[in-house]
Amino acid sequence: MPHSSDSSDSSFSRSPPPGKQDSSDDVRRVQRREKNRIAAQKSRQRQTQKNIRQDTQVSCHRARQAGKGYFSK
Repeated sequence: MPHSSDSSDSSFSRSPPPGKQDSSDDVRRVQRREKNRIAAQKSRQRQTQKNIRQDTQVSCHRARQAGKGYFSK
C-alpha cells in the first residue's frame, strides 16, 4: 500500500535545502558586494579629497591672517 508522502515520488519538485544557496543567488551576492566595494572606495576617495580641499583653505586663510598680524605675538 503506497503512502501519499512517499519520498521516492519524483512528481513533486523539491526546494533546495535551507543551507544550500542557488548559484544565481551567489552570483548576485558577489556582484552586489563588488558594486558596494567600488562605491565605498569612491566615497572614501571623495571624503579624502574634500578633507584636502578644506585643509588647503584653512592653510591659506591662516597664511593671510598671519600676514595681517592677527596671529603674531
